[in-house]
Amino acid sequence: MREVEDRSSGVPLEEYELTREDHRRQKRSEEIGESVRLQVDQDIAKCQADPARAERRPPGVRERR
Repeated sequence: MREVEDRSSGVPLEEYELTREDHRRQKRSEEIGESVRLQVDQDIAKCQADPARAERRPPGVRERR
């Protein structure tokens, strides 16, 4: 089996250890995702409470499944 290497630094992936920056980026990414989900849920609730608001939504915007 061929050994896979990280192209940016040449370190075999099996030996690569995540840096503090990697962990910070991952945490920030998860926080952003949670924030977006919360905003979408709030918007859906507002649209369900106000049909006129739902009609003003741009075409192609669907409710979360």
